[in-house]
Amino acid sequence: MGKASQRYNERNKKEDEKVSWDDVVWITLCVITILISARGIYKHIIGESSWEYWWFPYVLFVLAVFSIWYTLNSEKPFKSELGKIIDKSELGKIIDKKQLQAATTDINDPNYIKKTLGKISKDDIPGSSGEFGLVESNPVPLNTVFASYGWLPLLRYPFKTNTGFVIYLPVKYDRIGSVSSKFGGSNDIWELFDISGLKLATIYLNGYQSYTSVKAPKGFFLSGEVDKSLDAEKVLEKFKNLSEEEKLNLNKERFNDLFSKAK
Repeated sequence: MGKASQRYNERNKKEDEKVSWDDVVWITLCVITILISARGIYKHIIGESSWEYWWFPYVLFVLAVFSIWYTLNSEKPFKSELGKIIDKSELGKIIDKKQLQAATTDINDPNYIKKTLGKISKDDIPGSSGEFGLVESNPVPLNTVFASYGWLPLLRYPFKTNTGFVIYLPVKYDRIGSVSSKFGGSNDIWELFDISGLKLATIYLNGYQSYTSVKAPKGFFLSGEVDKSLDAEKVLEKFKNLSEEEKLNLNKERFNDLFSKAK
């Protein structure tokens, strides 16, 4: 992730990492566990322990305290509806490489879309309002919370050169948290960045719907919406290696040359 993303996350860490309702419930259970285990520890100290294993309340106490600390101080990893805590970096490595790799280049394949993203639609969530994907009240619908790791690699932003030539570059993305949603479950909050690390937008995804959107937020495109000959995903590294002057003066001929060298 770019330096801009790192600076933003460091500056807004406490504001972004809001405690969710799930966290409140979990912390409450941990507090109750601490009280029960503390009583067990006290009983053991005074010689009136009723626990079969004297060390058990000590273990419970330490685990409960650690759980509260982790919940309040972690970087808000992605929580699935199964209750498992899965860090995006770990999940991304597994899903992007093994299941969603083709998503970055072949969104037009109907069989692939159905298998990977399930039922698709361009409809907003019923009852939503505001700018699609850019506000909490109108999140991008996804058919599962995991679908974001297949949907986000499809997102492109336009890059216009001084010659008027436009290509489409894949966004960088960083999950910064989640908020409860009136549409069910929660909205995951993602920040989008250009390839140099400058922030482009904040978007909201809701993975508790019956379908996955094939519509992009304003100012962005899904890879299936753009001319494949102008999609820079395949030549991204070559594009990054160009000087700033070369990037700004890129034209169709030079871009095609990058493509031919990539084959």
